[in-house]
Amino acid sequence: MTRSAGSPVLASRDVALLWGTTICDSGATWIIRIVIFVQVLEHHSTSALAVVELVGVLPSLLFMPLAGTIADRYSARVLSLIAMTAQTLCTGALFLAFDHGPAAIAPVYALLTLANSLWPPARQTWLYLMVAPHQRTAANGAIGSVQGLMTVVGGAAGGVLTAWQPGGTILVALGVQAVAVLAVSFVRTPGRTSAHRTGTDGHPRPETGRQTVAAQTTPQPESTPLTCKQHDSTSTKLPHPPIDTEETARPSLRREVREGVTVVGRYPLARSLIWVGLAWGFISGGFNVLVAGLALNVLHGDSSVLSLFYVVDGTAVLVGSLLAARIRRTRHLRYYALAYVGQGVFWALMFTSGHIWLGAALFGAMRLVSGVIIALDTTILLDTVPEAFRGRVTSLHMTSYNAVSQLSLAVISGLLAVVGIEPVGIATGVLSALVGLLWWTTTARHNRAAYLGAASPEPAAKASLPR
Repeated sequence: MTRSAGSPVLASRDVALLWGTTICDSGATWIIRIVIFVQVLEHHSTSALAVVELVGVLPSLLFMPLAGTIADRYSARVLSLIAMTAQTLCTGALFLAFDHGPAAIAPVYALLTLANSLWPPARQTWLYLMVAPHQRTAANGAIGSVQGLMTVVGGAAGGVLTAWQPGGTILVALGVQAVAVLAVSFVRTPGRTSAHRTGTDGHPRPETGRQTVAAQTTPQPESTPLTCKQHDSTSTKLPHPPIDTEETARPSLRREVREGVTVVGRYPLARSLIWVGLAWGFISGGFNVLVAGLALNVLHGDSSVLSLFYVVDGTAVLVGSLLAARIRRTRHLRYYALAYVGQGVFWALMFTSGHIWLGAALFGAMRLVSGVIIALDTTILLDTVPEAFRGRVTSLHMTSYNAVSQLSLAVISGLLAVVGIEPVGIATGVLSALVGLLWWTTTARHNRAAYLGAASPEPAAKASLPR
């Protein structure tokens, strides 16, 4: 493994601000999630909490495919500001509804998650306009590190603040969300705006008119991937995408949603990342239940042991995400497959450990390779699909993953009523390892050339951003 060429990606003012916005948004989300859980469980049953979760998550799950299309269609900066502002308003509404029970909390929570579903595809589209191709893995690793960091910081802060004052905790979340709005408002407009769009050389160039999704790029076979920042050379030069005039009508929103779903079928590597994600999605739905059951029931620990596992979780994911940025592009597919196999093996072994410290160590190893997966996942997913479809492909990946997670929560809950935690944990780990092997043998090794050809092997010139 080697360090990516060029300066650290967070040295860029705009990428650092986008990372900081993600930190604040994730922190506010963690705080709100914990305070809602505690508030509902203190006064109502577990089934009431399940209903709040279902009502809160389902609208965003249904909206997510459309969110990706909107991110591809409109300004990422405007959409990000809308998402952050809407979440801030919803957090204020949650403070007013907090003492009125689940019936008042659930719809406000649903609006909050609905606004939040617009943020990931808009952020990803924006991020890819800011960084050169050789920095994308590092950028995705930096964004992925937020998950690990906020598992530790956000979860701990949410628990401490909720114990202090639940209502005051929401006000803290409101302040953090307001900082996110402020941070994202200072990020400079990326290259693709009404006045500029990113050219094949990585630099913004003037547009002569509104560009349609169909005109930006027509999906090609994976053997000749199109990227927005591919270098021109005698062997890799691609024609500039045609630009329509102002009078050309833009495709309908329905058509663009449909294109976002069908285009994945033309790109084997992107399609494979979606079905691979389903395997871990099936585990992740019951992740917290299985980890808590292992720590408290199987290993006979107390709340401090459970806290230890979550600290290990966040720290390991953070380290793994940062290490992924040091992996050469030529090894991305191999390391991703190995990480999936390792993730499953360490997860299964964790349920056979029989000791708290050994279990925590195996859990740390498992989450370390999960951090590698998190960073490489987005890079591999988006690098071989056209720029015009990146928001839609991102949201499709998230939608399918989250949908399977919800299904898995119901399935794993049913299985735990019939068999013990250990067999379920071992079986899900073996499933993850087998999926990693299957992905490598059926897809990854056959599409290595297409993936390596999706970006220039030489560092691309850093795109300049208009002030």
